[in-house]
Amino acid sequence: MGEGFEVLAGPGTNIFNTRSIKTLSREGVTAVLVSTEMTLKQSAALGGDLPRGIFAYGRLPLMLTRACPLNNGKKCADCGGSGALRDRMGIEFPVICEAGCSVVYNSRPVYLGDKKEEIKNMDFLLLYFTTESREEAGLVIKDFSAGVPPRGEFTRGAAYRGVE
Repeated sequence: MGEGFEVLAGPGTNIFNTRSIKTLSREGVTAVLVSTEMTLKQSAALGGDLPRGIFAYGRLPLMLTRACPLNNGKKCADCGGSGALRDRMGIEFPVICEAGCSVVYNSRPVYLGDKKEEIKNMDFLLLYFTTESREEAGLVIKDFSAGVPPRGEFTRGAAYRGVE
């Protein structure tokens, strides 16, 4: 981009079509992460010349808020930095607070490590670590590299069902 760094369009840009990729390319973006709402088939069909990747592991962010959901709306600085919200079914959704905002993450991580052969037309895979310890992250990387099925609870995200 001329400022001495490269720009990757990440999950917040919601890249859902070839036109978006071409527009971002003209604006100087050097790579894109396709929308987490697309199926693998839809992702593979995208055109354009930019390198592209897919969200292949991690907890998807569900909500961003300045009012801390862990501390009943008080500032994030007062909550301790992390915790979880529990829904009516007892499922916990991790919350991580930083830079004055809280991010609520999905209760289960996306895992596509055992589906890599079905991921087509992608230049890279994003493994997005949030709540994992160093040891857990290392195990995920090892399992992912080996194509091992997921351990514990997980989701495939929208990789096979998409959105309507």
